[in-house]
Amino acid sequence: MRSAGAELADVRGVIDAQRDEVRRETAACRAAVEAGDAEALEEHGAFADDALGTVYEALSRTAVRLRGAIAAAREVDGARWGVPTSEGHVVLDSSFALLLS
Repeated sequence: MRSAGAELADVRGVIDAQRDEVRRETAACRAAVEAGDAEALEEHGAFADDALGTVYEALSRTAVRLRGAIAAAREVDGARWGVPTSEGHVVLDSSFALLLS
């Protein structure tokens, strides 16, 4: 599995590229509005929508991968300490309650 840092760097690259695309298409939409060209406005709006959809897909893929990495890290940590996660939470919460009382 790739590191979370590499995954986030890839997403940042996608977001930067698509942000530039959205800016170009937004400028083209403004020009189309000023010119009164409804067809060009619709076309450039669709391109901007596609760019935003690409950003959404990249973020969704990253979220799924990071959830998997977090779950794997949680299992490794539980195996290292020999305590299931739910029991670890009970012990931790009880410790905090005793410290606060």
